[in-house]
Amino acid sequence: LYHPPHPPHPPHPHQHHRTMRKRLAQFRKLGRTPDHKWAMLRNMVTSLIKHERIVTTLPKAKELRFLADKIIGYAKKDSIHGRQLA
Repeated sequence: LYHPPHPPHPPHPHQHHRTMRKRLAQFRKLGRTPDHKWAMLRNMVTSLIKHERIVTTLPKAKELRFLADKIIGYAKKDSIHGRQLA
């Protein structure tokens, strides 16, 4: 005898679904030690903000884009905390 499968239950109204935290441990290594990589990216963000344009490789640019967006977002918040983070 065939019984079709039951439809899934709707989520409970008080149940919170956890969203994926992206980019937490998914950074590129870029062939460097972590300290060297972060120092390099920090210097590149500084140069990018100062000169508005830099020449670099595509993988570095992709990492830099994420970090620069984050830093610019902190700086745009008109607060002391935001400036300290930037």
